[in-house]
Amino acid sequence: MEAVKACSRRIMQGCGFMDPYDHTWVPPGKGKTMQYVYRDIVERSPFLICRFLPGDGTITLVNEALCLCSGTPREELVGTDFFCLVPREDHTLLRDHLVALTRENPQATIEHALLCPGGTRQYRWITEALFHHNGGIYEYQSIGQDITETKNQETHAHHAQKMEAIGTLAGGIAHDFNNILSGILGFTELAIMETEQGSSINKKLEHVIKSGNRAKELIKQILLFSRQGDDEKKPIHIQAVIEDALKMLRASLPSSQEIFQVLDAGDAIVEADPTQIHQIVINLCTNAYDAVMDTGGFIEVKLFHRKKRDRTGSEATGEKPGSCVELIVTDTGSGMAPQVMARIFDPYYTTKEKGKGTGLGLAIVHGIIKGLGGTITVQSIQGKGTTFSVLLPGVDPPGDDRTDENTPIPTGNERILFVDDEEDLTDMVRQMLELLGYHVTTRTGSIDALELFRTHADSFDLVITDLIMPKLTGEDLARNILSIREDIPIILCTGFSDAITEETTLALGIRRLIMKPLVLREFAQVIRSVLDTD
Repeated sequence: MEAVKACSRRIMQGCGFMDPYDHTWVPPGKGKTMQYVYRDIVERSPFLICRFLPGDGTITLVNEALCLCSGTPREELVGTDFFCLVPREDHTLLRDHLVALTRENPQATIEHALLCPGGTRQYRWITEALFHHNGGIYEYQSIGQDITETKNQETHAHHAQKMEAIGTLAGGIAHDFNNILSGILGFTELAIMETEQGSSINKKLEHVIKSGNRAKELIKQILLFSRQGDDEKKPIHIQAVIEDALKMLRASLPSSQEIFQVLDAGDAIVEADPTQIHQIVINLCTNAYDAVMDTGGFIEVKLFHRKKRDRTGSEATGEKPGSCVELIVTDTGSGMAPQVMARIFDPYYTTKEKGKGTGLGLAIVHGIIKGLGGTITVQSIQGKGTTFSVLLPGVDPPGDDRTDENTPIPTGNERILFVDDEEDLTDMVRQMLELLGYHVTTRTGSIDALELFRTHADSFDLVITDLIMPKLTGEDLARNILSIREDIPIILCTGFSDAITEETTLALGIRRLIMKPLVLREFAQVIRSVLDTD
């Protein structure tokens, strides 16, 4: 501080300067030199600087930075209430902050937002109470630093950590639950095969299978929603994926919320990762719900397969020629102002209250759609609602490799070693495979299975092993087995693991990676495919 004072004295004594207000030259030695210097410092400061009165908060001084930030001329700001620049939800915080300032502790730091033309921005303020000699406060002085980007980065990092934690939790739940489901579905399928078709018990067991399959699909949806990592594009029937996403969304919204669906895309195919489509639907519909939850409006989701367009497409929207799929999400909420619409796809931009939005949802949606070669447009009328329209390019359907449920389940008579640390699951798979005609040997420990194979390597035509097991994982078991007999086909089963993929299993020499729960027809087809290929 002494250095600053000394510098100020030298400026005052040694040279003149230009008055920033009337642009006249102030010669050295004038009585008001220091006042002009400080005014110049205040005006040139990148920080927001203001003074306001206690009680009614009347602004008495503002600098140019605050005028620019608020989008209000100086003559309109001076004389108004400082609280008018602060979002209503921060008023109590600011009042408590001002009340806490005393003569002994006249200065403190606070973080609160400021209303700006493009939305709110977050500032860190140093506020000082200025006291009369008699002890009363005659004015407050505040200096604000923009920390919006820092706060956004912190929010983004927190969001990423939260999603990673959710993904880890979901993976653990999926692994255990898929093991449980394997037993439920497997033993139910065995029971169905032992009952008379069309009987009362048979029909009841079919309902158990349907409920189990619903649980299986729900786990898939949870994993899709929480999964992190690279997206894998492949041809998908988009209507089925959107139906799944809407089922998941319905479970997370109040039952009173109306969602009308018009899904009429038939067998239209797009090239995308199902995770991406889930994210698009969940984000758009969640935004729609936020818009209508206080007004009791409704949400409408439409899906259409648009046939061949002309050769040029639309230059205005960036559409490519050819067939496409159009997803339309409409809400009858409060709508958006034009200045808000102009920024809704900007990262971190949000109009929601603090703690209720990251500003990332629509930015992520925009990035996904652009990456898929599509477009997204928005129309909104204040007081009436908003409509988002997504166009995704269609692709030609691949060869039909679906299996008719009425075709016989493939069987065999080969010798299979099955390894899983879940005893009930091991017993179920043994019964299932023996019913298909295979000769089955089971082990509930990977170390025991390895010792058995070491001494009887030629006694097996196929090894099927679980991935996650104590002492020796299925991956390590497969590696050891292949070192003993490199031509033995191996199938790896898992309830869930983000550490292993089809590519990594093939690189290890493992023929197939299949997900639990193990359903009879699918399991039989995989086994037959691996054995026949070998």
